[in-house]
Amino acid sequence: MGSRGTYASAANRVQIPGPDPPEPADTMDASTPSPGDSPRSTDRPGDPATVPTAAPGSGPRSVPGAGLACIRCRALIDGFSSADACPKCSYPIERSLAGLLPDGRRHRWGVLRHRHFRNVWIGSFGASLGGWMEHVGVRWMMTRITTRPEWDGPDATVMIAQLTTAALLPSLLLGMVGGLVADRVNRKTMLIYSRVLMMLIAVALAAASWTGHATPAALLVLSALQGVVIAFDIPAYQVLIPRLVPRDELTLAVHLNGVQFNLARVIGPALGGAVLAWTGATWLFVINALSFLGVLLPMAFTPDSPAPPRRPGGRGVIRQAWADVAEAMSFVFHNRGPRAVFLALVIFAIFATPLMQFLPVIVSQVYGKNETIFGVMLGVMGAGAVVGGLVVRRVPRWYPMHHFIPLSVLLGGVSIGLFAAMDRAVPAAVFLFLSGVFWLWAFSATTAAMQLLVDDAMRGRVLAVCNTMALGLMPVGTVLGGWAGRLVAGEGDTGGAAQIAVGSSAAVLVVAGLFMIVRRTPEVDGPAVIVHAEEGPTGPRHESGLLRGLTASEHRPAKTPPRPGAPPG
Repeated sequence: MGSRGTYASAANRVQIPGPDPPEPADTMDASTPSPGDSPRSTDRPGDPATVPTAAPGSGPRSVPGAGLACIRCRALIDGFSSADACPKCSYPIERSLAGLLPDGRRHRWGVLRHRHFRNVWIGSFGASLGGWMEHVGVRWMMTRITTRPEWDGPDATVMIAQLTTAALLPSLLLGMVGGLVADRVNRKTMLIYSRVLMMLIAVALAAASWTGHATPAALLVLSALQGVVIAFDIPAYQVLIPRLVPRDELTLAVHLNGVQFNLARVIGPALGGAVLAWTGATWLFVINALSFLGVLLPMAFTPDSPAPPRRPGGRGVIRQAWADVAEAMSFVFHNRGPRAVFLALVIFAIFATPLMQFLPVIVSQVYGKNETIFGVMLGVMGAGAVVGGLVVRRVPRWYPMHHFIPLSVLLGGVSIGLFAAMDRAVPAAVFLFLSGVFWLWAFSATTAAMQLLVDDAMRGRVLAVCNTMALGLMPVGTVLGGWAGRLVAGEGDTGGAAQIAVGSSAAVLVVAGLFMIVRRTPEVDGPAVIVHAEEGPTGPRHESGLLRGLTASEHRPAKTPPRPGAPPG
C-alpha cells in the first residue's frame, strides 16, 4: 500500500552524528523551561536515537546561540525551541527560523537577516577585495623586478610559479594540522588570532614596499607565511558559519560565502589595477592591511565558540593527533553519506581545475586574444559564480542534496565541455559564465552537505581532510588533461591540445555526474530523508534512473487533495 510523507527507514543506514554543536555557552540548559512553558528539545546532537533535523518536519530543535532574532519584532530568540513563540510578540519561532513574514512572504534579506552572519559576511567581502588587490600588486611587483635587465635569476614565469607554490604549499602540508587545532581550541579565538597575523603580514608587505625592500625573496617569504596562517584560518572560518545561522539555512549561507568571494574576484583585480596605476603597489598593500579591520570587528562580537569537549584518554600528544586524524578519515570513508560527498568534491576539484589552468592558453592560441581578454574571461566566470550563488535560492527546499550535488557536477561538466568546443571568444564566454554558475554550486553544495553531516566535535578535522585532499589532487586533472591533449593534437597544436585537455576532463565530469545521479546516495542528506514514494518491503523505495534523479520526483511534496464538497481552487 502506498505511503506518502514518510521518513525513509534509517535501519539500514550508518548513524551519522548530528551536526548541531552541543555547547552550553550558547544555549539555555535543557532542563530550564523556556518562556511560555513550552517544552524544550532535550535531544543531544549525535545521539543515535535522535533523528537529526536535516529535513522539514523532523521535530522541534533548540535555536543556536548566534544572535538570532524574531523576524517580526527583532527580539533575541537564542536558546528557545523552534516549537516556542517569541517571548516579546508571540510570533512562532519556527517561522522566524524559516524566514517567513506574517503575510507568508519570505524575508527579503534571506539568510543575511541574521545580524552576526550579515556583519561577518560584509567584513569578509571587504577582506576578500583587499586580498585580490594584494594579489594583483604582488604579482605585478614580482614581474616588474624579474623582467629588469639587471635581474640575473630565473625568469618571470618561473618566479610567478614559485610565488604560487609558496602561497599554496603550506595549506597542503599543514591543512590537517589546522583542522586538528580547530577541534582542540576556542574557534573564535583561533580565527581572530589568524586574522590578526594575516593583517600583520600585510603590514610587513606594505612596509617592505614602502622602504624598497620588497625583493623577490621577501615576496616569497611573506607569501609562504601567509600560506601557513591560511592553513589554520580556513578550518576556523568554516566551523564558524554553522554557529551564525540556523541549520536549515546553512546551505544558503555557504553559497553566499561563495558569492562574496567570487564578487570580490570580479571587482578586486580591476580595482587593484586602477589603484596600481594611480598610486603604485604600496597603497594596494596598505588597503589590504586595513581591510582586515572590517572583518575582525564583527568577528569579535560573534558568540563564543569554545572547543568541543574532549574524551578522556592517556595518550601522548602525537598519538592522540594521529588518532584524531584516523577518526576523521574513518568518518569520511566508512560512512556512505560523507564518502559520497567527499568523492563528488574531489572528482569535481580534479577535473574542473583544468579549465582555469588552460584558459590563458585557449585565449591566446585559439581565440588569438591578449591578456585583456583573458582578464575579461576570468571576470565572466566570476560573474557566473555570483549569479549562481544568488539563483540557488530558487531551488525548491524539498530538492535534496543527494540529487543537487550530482546535478551540479553533471551540468558543470556539460558547460565546461561546450566551452572547450568553442573556437571564438564570445560564444565561449557564454558557456564560461554557465561554468561559473555550476562551479559555485558544486563546491558550495559539497561543503554544505559535509557541514550538515559532521558532528561539531570533529568538524575542523573532517573539513581539513576534504580541503587537503581536494587541494592536493587538483594538479592531477591538469596533468592527465595535458597528456590527453598532446596525445590527440600532437606537440605542434598548443591551442588544440588545451581544448582537448579541458574537453576530456569535462567528459569525465559528465560521466561521473550521470553515474551519481542515476545511482544516488540518500545518506548524503543524513539518516532522515523525506520521500513521497511507494512503500517497499524495507521502507520507501529510492529507485535508480536518470529522470527520477533529475526531477527528484520521489521527494516532491504531494498536493493535498481537496475536501469533499470544497469549492475548486
